[in-house]
Amino acid sequence: MIKESTATVFVFAQIDQAWNFGLIYHPRLKQWMNAGGHVENENTAEAAVREVLEETGRHVVLLRPPGLPLPAGYPVPEVARPWWMNELAVPADGHTPEPHIHVDHQYLAIAPDPTTSVAAPEHPFRWCRDADLGTLDIVADTKMLAAMLLPQMTQIAAAHGRAEAAQPAGGPRG
Repeated sequence: MIKESTATVFVFAQIDQAWNFGLIYHPRLKQWMNAGGHVENENTAEAAVREVLEETGRHVVLLRPPGLPLPAGYPVPEVARPWWMNELAVPADGHTPEPHIHVDHQYLAIAPDPTTSVAAPEHPFRWCRDADLGTLDIVADTKMLAAMLLPQMTQIAAAHGRAEAAQPAGGPRG
Protein backbone atom coordinates (compact mmCIF):
# COMPACT_ATOMS: atom_id res chain seq x y z
CA MET A 1 0.00 0.00 0.00
CA ILE A 2 1.29 3.47 -0.89
CA LYS A 3 1.59 5.85 2.08
CA GLU A 4 1.83 9.63 1.70
CA SER A 5 2.53 12.26 4.36
CA THR A 6 -0.12 14.92 4.85
CA ALA A 7 -0.59 17.76 7.32
CA THR A 8 -3.93 18.96 8.67
CA VAL A 9 -4.49 22.03 10.84
CA PHE A 10 -7.19 22.78 13.37
CA VAL A 11 -7.23 26.59 13.12
CA PHE A 12 -8.72 28.54 16.03
CA ALA A 13 -9.36 32.22 16.69
CA GLN A 14 -11.16 34.20 19.32
CA ILE A 15 -13.89 36.35 17.78
CA ASP A 16 -16.37 38.35 19.87
CA GLN A 17 -14.92 36.73 23.00
CA ALA A 18 -15.70 33.19 21.83
CA TRP A 19 -13.42 30.58 20.33
CA ASN A 20 -14.11 29.81 16.69
CA PHE A 21 -12.87 26.99 14.48
CA GLY A 22 -11.88 27.62 10.86
CA LEU A 23 -13.17 25.36 8.10
CA ILE A 24 -12.69 25.25 4.34
CA TYR A 25 -15.25 23.87 1.91
CA HIS A 26 -13.58 21.19 -0.20
CA PRO A 27 -15.13 21.32 -3.69
CA ARG A 28 -14.23 17.74 -4.73
CA LEU A 29 -15.31 16.15 -1.43
CA LYS A 30 -18.27 18.54 -0.99
CA GLN A 31 -17.74 18.82 2.77
CA TRP A 32 -16.50 21.33 5.29
CA MET A 33 -13.14 20.30 6.69
CA ASN A 34 -9.99 21.69 8.24
CA ALA A 35 -7.21 23.01 6.02
CA GLY A 36 -4.49 20.62 5.01
CA GLY A 37 -2.86 18.64 2.27
CA HIS A 38 0.17 16.76 1.04
CA VAL A 39 3.70 17.41 2.26
CA GLU A 40 5.73 18.73 -0.69
CA ASN A 41 9.53 18.80 -0.25
CA GLU A 42 9.19 20.28 3.26
CA ASN A 43 8.66 19.03 6.77
CA THR A 44 5.14 18.45 8.05
CA ALA A 45 5.05 21.66 10.13
CA GLU A 46 6.04 23.74 7.11
CA ALA A 47 3.38 21.95 5.05
CA ALA A 48 0.77 22.69 7.73
CA VAL A 49 1.46 26.43 7.73
CA ARG A 50 1.67 26.55 3.91
CA GLU A 51 -1.61 24.67 3.45
CA VAL A 52 -3.47 27.02 5.81
CA LEU A 53 -2.13 30.06 3.96
CA GLU A 54 -3.02 28.59 0.55
CA GLU A 55 -6.46 27.31 1.48
CA THR A 56 -7.65 30.06 3.86
CA GLY A 57 -5.45 33.05 3.01
CA ARG A 58 -4.50 33.40 6.69
CA HIS A 59 -1.29 33.23 8.68
CA VAL A 60 -1.28 30.96 11.73
CA VAL A 61 0.96 30.13 14.66
CA LEU A 62 1.29 26.43 15.44
CA LEU A 63 0.75 25.42 19.07
CA ARG A 64 3.19 23.03 20.74
CA PRO A 65 1.57 19.79 21.92
CA PRO A 66 2.14 18.54 25.45
CA GLY A 67 5.51 16.90 25.94
CA LEU A 68 9.06 17.59 26.93
CA PRO A 69 11.11 20.09 24.94
CA LEU A 70 14.55 19.18 23.70
CA PRO A 71 17.35 20.08 26.12
CA ALA A 72 19.12 23.43 25.75
CA GLY A 73 22.00 23.18 23.33
CA TYR A 74 20.58 20.19 21.44
CA PRO A 75 22.72 20.08 18.28
CA VAL A 76 20.02 19.88 15.58
CA PRO A 77 16.94 22.05 14.95
CA GLU A 78 13.60 20.87 16.26
CA VAL A 79 10.61 20.56 13.91
CA ALA A 80 7.22 21.46 15.40
CA ARG A 81 5.50 18.25 16.48
CA PRO A 82 1.92 17.42 15.54
CA TRP A 83 -0.68 16.90 18.24
CA TRP A 84 -1.77 13.62 16.65
CA MET A 85 -0.87 11.33 13.77
CA ASN A 86 -3.19 8.87 12.11
CA GLU A 87 -3.57 6.84 8.95
CA LEU A 88 -6.53 7.36 6.67
CA ALA A 89 -7.39 5.12 3.72
CA VAL A 90 -8.30 7.36 0.77
CA PRO A 91 -9.44 6.73 -2.79
CA ALA A 92 -7.45 7.76 -5.84
CA ASP A 93 -6.85 11.51 -5.97
CA GLY A 94 -4.87 14.10 -7.90
CA HIS A 95 -1.61 12.92 -6.33
CA THR A 96 -1.99 9.15 -6.61
CA PRO A 97 -4.18 7.37 -9.20
CA GLU A 98 -5.00 4.43 -6.91
CA PRO A 99 -6.32 3.96 -3.37
CA HIS A 100 -3.64 4.77 -0.79
CA ILE A 101 -3.02 5.83 2.81
CA HIS A 102 -2.56 9.37 4.09
CA VAL A 103 -0.29 9.46 7.14
CA ASP A 104 -1.80 12.63 8.57
CA HIS A 105 0.07 14.91 10.98
CA GLN A 106 -2.57 16.94 12.83
CA TYR A 107 -1.61 20.35 14.21
CA LEU A 108 -3.39 22.98 16.30
CA ALA A 109 -2.91 26.63 15.40
CA ILE A 110 -4.08 30.11 16.31
CA ALA A 111 -4.91 32.73 13.70
CA PRO A 112 -3.65 35.92 15.41
CA ASP A 113 -5.75 38.10 13.05
CA PRO A 114 -8.92 36.16 12.21
CA THR A 115 -10.53 38.94 10.19
CA THR A 116 -7.77 39.57 7.65
CA SER A 117 -6.78 37.44 4.69
CA VAL A 118 -3.23 38.08 3.51
CA ALA A 119 -3.75 36.10 0.30
CA ALA A 120 -6.69 34.95 -1.80
CA PRO A 121 -7.95 31.65 -0.35
CA GLU A 122 -8.18 28.61 -2.65
CA HIS A 123 -11.40 27.43 -1.00
CA PRO A 124 -14.44 28.99 0.65
CA PHE A 125 -13.58 29.59 4.33
CA ARG A 126 -15.69 30.22 7.42
CA TRP A 127 -15.37 30.53 11.17
CA CYS A 128 -17.64 28.26 13.24
CA ARG A 129 -18.57 28.13 16.89
CA ASP A 130 -19.30 24.90 18.74
CA ALA A 131 -23.05 25.31 18.09
CA ASP A 132 -22.35 25.25 14.32
CA LEU A 133 -20.72 21.82 14.43
CA GLY A 134 -24.10 20.05 14.45
CA THR A 135 -25.51 22.06 11.54
CA LEU A 136 -22.77 21.67 8.91
CA ASP A 137 -21.75 18.72 6.78
CA ILE A 138 -18.32 18.26 8.38
CA VAL A 139 -15.96 15.29 8.07
CA ALA A 140 -16.71 13.07 11.11
CA ASP A 141 -13.21 12.96 12.62
CA THR A 142 -12.83 16.73 12.22
CA LYS A 143 -16.17 17.32 13.94
CA MET A 144 -15.24 15.01 16.81
CA LEU A 145 -11.87 16.67 17.51
CA ALA A 146 -13.25 20.21 17.07
CA ALA A 147 -16.03 19.47 19.57
CA MET A 148 -13.43 18.23 22.05
CA LEU A 149 -11.03 21.15 21.50
CA LEU A 150 -13.31 24.21 21.34
CA PRO A 151 -14.31 24.18 25.04
CA GLN A 152 -10.62 23.81 26.01
CA MET A 153 -9.06 26.45 23.76
CA THR A 154 -8.61 29.13 26.42
CA GLN A 155 -6.59 26.72 28.55
CA ILE A 156 -4.70 25.27 25.57
CA ALA A 157 -3.73 28.70 24.26
CA ALA A 158 -2.66 29.92 27.69
CA ALA A 159 -0.65 26.77 28.40
CA HIS A 160 1.27 27.17 25.18
CA GLY A 161 2.44 30.71 25.67
CA ARG A 162 -0.08 32.29 23.34
CA ALA A 163 -1.05 35.18 25.59
CA GLU A 164 -2.45 37.14 22.64
CA ALA A 165 -4.64 34.17 21.74
CA ALA A 166 -6.38 34.47 25.10
CA GLN A 167 -7.48 38.00 24.22
CA PRO A 168 -10.57 38.76 22.13
CA ALA A 169 -9.92 39.71 18.50
CA GLY A 170 -8.92 43.37 18.43
CA GLY A 171 -8.08 43.25 22.16
CA PRO A 172 -4.71 43.88 23.74
CA ARG A 173 -1.78 41.86 22.51
CA GLY A 174 0.76 40.48 24.98
